Amino acid sequence: MTINDTSAEPPDHYRVQFAHEGFNFVAKTIQDPVPTGEQLLAVAGLKPAREHLLFQLLPSGALEEIRPDETVDLREPGHERFVSFKSDRTFRFHIDDESRDWGQQKISGLHLKQIAQVDPLSHDVFRIVVGGNDQLIRDQETFDLGAAGVERFATTPIEIEVFVNTRPHIVNRRVLDFWTVVRLEHPDADPANAQVEYTITYDKGPRQNPSGNLVNGQSVEIKGGMEFYVLLTDKS
Repeated sequence: MTINDTSAEPPDHYRVQFAHEGFNFVAKTIQDPVPTGEQLLAVAGLKPAREHLLFQLLPSGALEEIRPDETVDLREPGHERFVSFKSDRTFRFHIDDESRDWGQQKISGLHLKQIAQVDPLSHDVFRIVVGGNDQLIRDQETFDLGAAGVERFATTPIEIEVFVNTRPHIVNRRVLDFWTVVRLEHPDADPANAQVEYTITYDKGPRQNPSGNLVNGQSVEIKGGMEFYVLLTDKS
């Protein structure tokens, strides 16, 4: 994003983006091209500054802490995104062999993926357990970074084998919707074609949905070895 876009902002105004304890950014403007951390927090409506941490989101995905009296030059492209926390300490961890900092004791699987800059839908994130089984952390699950030592995480592309009408398919999602399953069996299936109707049943699913029917508009969580049965009915 270009921060000094004079066609969109008044002269001598600089566009910045703020997110609080996550990555849902909201656009703001500031007049000072070299504001302090305290000024930036004030623009975001976060006072007093001493009760908050402010990080600059770098292009690499790293969060670099900005002290209240430290300045940031907004005239340099790529320096306009900031993440804040109501906190008094940072927590360090490693993900994909890169050191990262976070402003809360707990972090979600989704935030770990966002920091690693991978597609959350097509990737998993694991806590690395030396000498044991690595721990899968789902998007909405949180992990406590407050234990002794520096935690290590790794992301990996999702590859799950499922069966559709007994034929194996490798999918890159943990959740499949109705039409994705249909097109595994019928690649040219068209939702707009009212003359064709599809019925899906499934078996050997995960604990939360071991078997059942999948209807148009629904999605289902999957696991390796899950079986789908797609039935086509031609109404023409």
